[in-house]
Amino acid sequence: MIMNYSLRHAGYESNEDSNQIVKAEGAYLYTKRGQRLLDLCMAAGSQLLGHSNPEIVSAIQSQVSKGTIYLSNNQYIHETCELLSQVVPSEYSDYIFSNSGTEATQKAIRISRLASGKSLIASFEGGWHGSNEWTLHDSGSRFDLDKQALNFGIPTSINKDRLIVPYNCDKTFETLERHKEKLAAIIIEPIQGSNPQKDISGFLKKLTAFCSQHNILIIADEIISGFRVSLSGASPKLGLKPDIITYGKSFAGGLPVGLTVINEKVSQMSFGNPENAVITGGTYSANPLMAVAATATLKQLIQKNYTSFNTESDTFKNTINSELLSKNLPFKIISNGPFLRLAFTDKPFKSRAERDKLEMPATLQKTFKDIIKKKEIFWPTNGIILPSFEHKEPELRLAREAIISSCIETCEFL
Repeated sequence: MIMNYSLRHAGYESNEDSNQIVKAEGAYLYTKRGQRLLDLCMAAGSQLLGHSNPEIVSAIQSQVSKGTIYLSNNQYIHETCELLSQVVPSEYSDYIFSNSGTEATQKAIRISRLASGKSLIASFEGGWHGSNEWTLHDSGSRFDLDKQALNFGIPTSINKDRLIVPYNCDKTFETLERHKEKLAAIIIEPIQGSNPQKDISGFLKKLTAFCSQHNILIIADEIISGFRVSLSGASPKLGLKPDIITYGKSFAGGLPVGLTVINEKVSQMSFGNPENAVITGGTYSANPLMAVAATATLKQLIQKNYTSFNTESDTFKNTINSELLSKNLPFKIISNGPFLRLAFTDKPFKSRAERDKLEMPATLQKTFKDIIKKKEIFWPTNGIILPSFEHKEPELRLAREAIISSCIETCEFL
């Protein structure tokens, strides 16, 4: 029987068999036609140890014969938690597992409302917190869409309980001041995927001081930055102590996972309040298959040299930018360690909003992506370059050369 179907997901719509991925190993993807592509996306950063890591594969294969889901307490998730306790800052003692970054941020928002007794949630322009109804009000610009003309299926009635504010801007605090009495929490990526820059500490510390003064909780979304920019994530590296942190992607070796951790204050105000019913469960949450993959991943990450990982990423950025500058090409790489993005402008900017005004038109950006694809590079759909520990000098050199040459060729269309 022949079945007709339409697959609807970003990047999956094509039925062209030869372009379909059939294998992934190390820093590379392999297509059905046998083409090898250098992966600069690494499954949105979830393959931090590289594709098909042998120790993770072995752990998964061993667990499959013992069962993939128990829907009950199991020793494997406790082993994972023991390792997490060596990595996650000690003030976060409650671990709430889920199956995606979206779920992790949803639970973080729900818990912050229970703990604070307030309902308004603030997030930032240019931020991304998954398919979360409370923060998915800037999704159009993320995918180069006219968000004003589109219906995203989110009721406008929830707007009274959510607030979007400018990122890395003094005007942010004017808006927050007007809403401070109603704000339950502010959710923020310590390092924004749309704007991964190092000089953000001043803004974050000012935000922390404001929230502390007005009893507003801070949720740090470290779904991407966690375990990447340092073993303990971006918050400790930037000197931050948010009330809630969300993690995901990279600590379970590519299996679906989300993690929400809360400090003692939030725990007592939410779980510790007998008048609250804190709903955190899920059929697949904390399943043993994910747990053994996470344990195998964390054991390896604890042994990794993050100083070298950051240094190599900085060298990658600086080498490209030096070459782009010498050739007077209107591009630059921005980054915070192994969390990078190519900006289609060489002008300075502080936020995604400023970047959008400065970058070359979307048609030329697409031209660049079409060009680099022909150089056997798998370019990230969301534009975030997320190298793995498997990206050694040969892979980084290939990526540098492909990016620079693609910038040169794109400029021929200016």
